[in-house]
This record gives sequence, C-alpha cells and structure tokens, in this order.
Amino acid sequence: MTRSRLGTCMLIAVLLSSVIPTTGHADAGDDYVACLIGRAAVVLHKQAKKDSGKALEVVYKQCKQPKGLPRTSWKASATTFRCR
Repeated sequence: MTRSRLGTCMLIAVLLSSVIPTTGHADAGDDYVACLIGRAAVVLHKQAKKDSGKALEVVYKQCKQPKGLPRTSWKASATTFRCR
C-alpha cells in the first residue's frame, strides 16, 4: 500500500469510529434492573390475577442485588405501585 492510500484508510477508520455509535457499557446496577424487569414480566404473565406488588416480592428474592449499589427506595416505591 502506498503512503497516501494508507493515510486515507487510517483517516476513514478514525472518522467511522467517531460516527458509528458505540455500544453501551452496562454495569452491575444495569444487570440487576434488567433481571428485575425480565423476571417480573414472566411472573406477571403467569399470574391469573395480575398483582405487581406480589410479582416484585418474588422477583426481589430471585435477583441478587450487587454490592456497591447506592441505597435507594426502589423496593419501597415499587411494591406500593399497583397496576390497574
């Protein structure tokens, strides 16, 4: 490859890397929330009478909260919310 062609290829690679969206970087908190949402959907789907509070109780026992997450009121606020 000639120098100009190599330089052109490098320039294109740099430009494409800045234009192409990068994948997101998930952390332990994201994995935990994904576990909660996914399993809650399954539990709700299996329930004859839909009760999000009971579904979340089951899910919080199944999904282990990772260490280092800031303490939030997710559990308290989520279990008081009811889908109607």
